[in-house]
Amino acid sequence: MGFKPTKSETLKLEEGFSRYFIALVPEGKLHEEVMAMKEHMAKKFRSKAGMRSPPHITLHMPFKFKDKDEDRLKHKLSVLSKEKQIKTALSGFGAFPPRVIYIRVELNEDLYDLWTKIVAVTRKDLGLDNADYKSLGFIPHMTLAFRDLKREMFHKAWAEYSEKSFEREFPVNKIALLKQDEEGWNVLEEFPLMP
Repeated sequence: MGFKPTKSETLKLEEGFSRYFIALVPEGKLHEEVMAMKEHMAKKFRSKAGMRSPPHITLHMPFKFKDKDEDRLKHKLSVLSKEKQIKTALSGFGAFPPRVIYIRVELNEDLYDLWTKIVAVTRKDLGLDNADYKSLGFIPHMTLAFRDLKREMFHKAWAEYSEKSFEREFPVNKIALLKQDEEGWNVLEEFPLMP
């Protein structure tokens, strides 16, 4: 399934580059549940931006990378397959007012360690930095609505979601590399973690 990029996202790329990001992407029932919430946000609160990507926990924000070096990117991420599988938990909803509503992801030591290893590989071995996001640190979450959520709709959506309960366990058994093409964001390759 493709997740369509906005026009501005596709216009910013130079010839010979593509856009990628690294994430944890749930499967099965959890994937379906989160997609249903994104669809609800799109229909009821007119925020369609969340529909442009699959449900995910971002480990590295979107970045551009040379097409000819894609195999090197995959190889560097494959070294992480030596890492052990972990579990994390989803617990309720949170917000970054006035635009973002998300599912809270409990930050445990194992998840934080996995993120720091991703940061080390992408900075040291691939020269990726995400300087715009340096000051934010790691706040793991699954976005439901963002960028195009109008202020008035944010308040209405947050009134609905702020008191809702949502408790799930999320098994982290692989890391996903997503790539944007004309059709949108798709999982390009997955890197399994050790059992």
